Order: sequence, then C-alpha cells, then structure tokens
Amino acid sequence: MSNSLENFEQWRQFLQTEGAVFDDNGRVNHFGDLEGQANHALQEGVIIPLTGLGMLTFTGGQPDKLLQGQVTCDIRELTESRALFGSYCSIKGRMQSSFEAVRQSSECIQLLMARSCIQHTEAQLSKFVPFFRTQMQDESDHWVALGITGKETPALIKARLGGWPENSYEWHSLNETGMIMRLPGQKPRALVMIPVTQAQEIWQQLATAIRPVGEPVWTLLEIQSGIVHVTDSLSDQFLPQMLNYQALGAVNFKKGCYSGQEVVARAQFRGQVKKRLYRAQLSGQEQPDRLAEVINQHEKKVGQIVRAAPDAHGQIQALLVLNTAAEEDELALAANPQNKLNLLKLPYDPYSRADQAK
Repeated sequence: MSNSLENFEQWRQFLQTEGAVFDDNGRVNHFGDLEGQANHALQEGVIIPLTGLGMLTFTGGQPDKLLQGQVTCDIRELTESRALFGSYCSIKGRMQSSFEAVRQSSECIQLLMARSCIQHTEAQLSKFVPFFRTQMQDESDHWVALGITGKETPALIKARLGGWPENSYEWHSLNETGMIMRLPGQKPRALVMIPVTQAQEIWQQLATAIRPVGEPVWTLLEIQSGIVHVTDSLSDQFLPQMLNYQALGAVNFKKGCYSGQEVVARAQFRGQVKKRLYRAQLSGQEQPDRLAEVINQHEKKVGQIVRAAPDAHGQIQALLVLNTAAEEDELALAANPQNKLNLLKLPYDPYSRADQAK
C-alpha cells in the first residue's frame, strides 16, 4: 500500500472516531444526526468531508494546450486565482466527467472531479499526453476535500485559515500547500483542499467551531445551486446543455475545437437541445434512486432524477433532466406515481449562455 493511500485510509478511520457513518459507496452519510443535519446547515456553519472528490494533476510541458483541445471550458481564461468549471466529453458530445480546473502555475493544472470518473478520464487523455510532454497523475489519495458553508463561515475561515475568496470560483492558497475555492450558493460556500497529511489537524481546528455533517447536505446545497457534477452513474449520459452547463460557464462556444465540440455546438445552434436541468420538490419523503424515471399525467417517460437529498423540513429536493416540452405537465416518479414533483426556480436562467456575458 502506498503512503498516500495509507494516509487516506487513516483519514477515513479518523473520521469514524469523530462519529462519521459511511454509506455503501464509502461517503460520509452523517455524524449521528441524519434527520437533523440539513436543518443544522440552515441554522449554522457546517463542515462536510467530501470523500468522493478526487484530483487529476497535469505537470510539466504544456498542460494548458493539452486540455484546451479536450475540454468544454476555455483554459486560456484560467488564472492562478480563478478556477473554471468545465467538462470532458466523448466525440459524441456526451459528458464523461466534470471538474473545477485550478492553475497552480504555468506548468501545473489540477482537475478536481469525482473519483469515480478519474480512471476513465485518465485513460482517454493518456492518448494525447505524450504530444505535450506533460505528466498526468491521479493524486486523489494525496488530498482531502472539505465542504464548508454557513453565514458566519467566512469570518471563521479568515480567522483560522487566513482568508475567504470574495467571488465564485476564486481561490487562494492555504498554508502554502492547500487551497480554498469559493463556490456558487445561496449562502457562503467553499471547497477546501488540503494535503492528507494535514487533514486531521485542519479538521480539529474547524470542527470545534462548526458542526460536522454528512455529504447529503452538500448534495442539497448543489441542488439549490442548480449544479450537477458528473459521476460514474451519469457519465456518457448527457450533452453539457442537458445539465445547463452552458448557463453555468462550463461551456465556451467561442474557444474552438475540443472533444465532442461539433456535436455540442450543433445541438446549441440548431435548437436541438430538447432536455434541460430542472429543480423540483417531491411530495413524498422517500429518497428516489439515481436516474429514477419521471413520468407525466399520460404515464409517458419525460425525465430522470439526477440528484436528490432531504431538505431541512424533511422534504426531498431534486434535480432532474426533463424534456422541455413537459415542463407544464403533471410530473411524478414512475416507480411511485403518488410521489408528485413540483418544479422550483433555479438561481439562473437555464437557457442562457455564460460565455456571451464576457
């Protein structure tokens, strides 16, 4: 066992001593208060271990030119203080993974993405790495990801860790080794990446002041922000526009060629995107399965659930990919037609293009 993997396993064991309860996928489900944790996040600052998040690192050579020809965002806009949200597609335009890209230097770019998508993404990009003299490495076990949110959290982070980014996707270094990145959200929300060797020390600095909760709370925050990250269960399923990535700044239609660009651009400019991401609240309290089918009043399949989590009132909030022609229909889960869906507003226009605002 490598030192980094051994250290990451020690981190998981440490979380268990802190009261963490893991689900079947190895993610922290709660810290002893599954039903109340969403309410805690509503009322106070919380800290969330994100054990499903990994890191793919590109160093040396020309990593920017390698990625510019492969991903949907414009890597030329990446700076050493501002990250980019983006995705990597197949030649058919279906997203294989999504990420936040961070430039550490002119010769080092990191992609923060779901661990479950790294192996496939790495295998696909390895075909092009030699042409750019770049080294690519899965460094997921070297790092620990923490989600932090709450009204008073910025002041706490400034006091304990040295700073809080002012705008979404801005980031800065922590202790010369880690980083903190501001993310979109109704309340201040940030992603903290720290070396696994420092994780227990940083956790103890923060967990004494803000409450530890499980990853379903982070899922709820992303649902409320209208953001879906691609995991293995969603990989190769959707065009970027079907998850509203063009509205979130993850697709740049001006940048030129990349993997799947012709399909993505054709769908955009010929009006062929017939599905979009919607936010909804379910009438029942039963958690739907990932990719659970959604039907209309005529029992016709019109969509799929892609994220779901309980809110502070015990109701299930969800994001679903829905046929745009069905947004006025009566919607329900196919597995339980008594469980109705009520569409809610997103915090952005799902038909907009963020690259046009630049």
